[in-house]
Amino acid sequence: MIIKSGQIQLITADENDEEFKNLFSEYSELQNLSELRFHPHKLPLTLSFRIELENKLIGEIGFKSIRWYNRKAEIFLAIKKEYHGRGIGRSALKMIIDYGFDTLNFHRLEAEVVSYNKAAQKLFTAAGFMQEGVFKEAKYFSGQYHDVLRFGLLRSLYKK
Repeated sequence: MIIKSGQIQLITADENDEEFKNLFSEYSELQNLSELRFHPHKLPLTLSFRIELENKLIGEIGFKSIRWYNRKAEIFLAIKKEYHGRGIGRSALKMIIDYGFDTLNFHRLEAEVVSYNKAAQKLFTAAGFMQEGVFKEAKYFSGQYHDVLRFGLLRSLYKK
């Protein structure tokens, strides 16, 4: 795809384009800012886990937007409504945090929560996450825009 405006054009980049791959190779300060470009690997960007209760699938939890070089990932969590309020989310969140810090050696974990999801805000806060920011009107749902709250947790601040 090509997008043109005057003398400037934007051309879809191909991952096999050597010239493109080497464009910023001499700028060491950029190497940590674009992990996927400068540190290509076959490690997964997402790890998903089934949440099961009595061998029945009731939800999903995992890591997305994993940045292995920077040792961080975003946690996602979803549980069927009929299982809310039973402490399953709290237990699953603790398990995934422990796995992230103790096994995968992450330094930082993050989460995004839509502003109307008070239960999720309470869950992440109780687990030690701190709200670090707000993305104003970043989620469109049911005919309106909602804020997305950004949470973070450093391994050094995590209390098991």
